[in-house]
Order: sequence, then structure tokens, then C-alpha cells
Amino acid sequence: MIETRLEEGIATVRLAAPQTANALDPAGFAELAEALQALQREDSGARVIVLTGSGRVFSAGANLDVLGASRAEELAARIRECLLPVHAALGA
Repeated sequence: MIETRLEEGIATVRLAAPQTANALDPAGFAELAEALQALQREDSGARVIVLTGSGRVFSAGANLDVLGASRAEELAARIRECLLPVHAALGA
């Protein structure tokens, strides 16, 4: 789950699943990419984006249990598939 808050031009995007150390599943990666893309639009009012996590850690990364890959090559491909939209949103 992703939480977004915008106050005085400062957008905070929080990974909000501390029970899983904020590990992202495919839906979480997509939600994060969408939130970042929305905040980067000129009409969003955001001047800066702070990316943070809930709980003790920022993020454990990808939730490997739900990616549905049995081989290392498949797993790497699934992670790339999920992560590329986030990477593109951060680089825009």
C-alpha cells in the first residue's frame, strides 16, 4: 500500500506495509509508479518528492513470495518488469 501526502509543495510518498518490511508486490510497484508519475505532473503542486517507508525499514525490496517465478532467470525478469516503471518515474 502506498500513502501520498502533499503539503506546501512537499509530497511524501510512504510505503505503508510495515508487516512485510514494506516489500513490494507487482501491484505495489504499479501503485508506486502511478503515484510518482502523478506527482511529477506540472499541475500536481509538488516541488519535491520524499520517498519513505513505514516502520523500522525503508523497504525489503520485492516480495519474492508473490512474484510467481521458479527459476532465477524468471525471477529476475519479473523484478525488472515490475521495477522498470518505477525507475522511469523516478528518472523523469
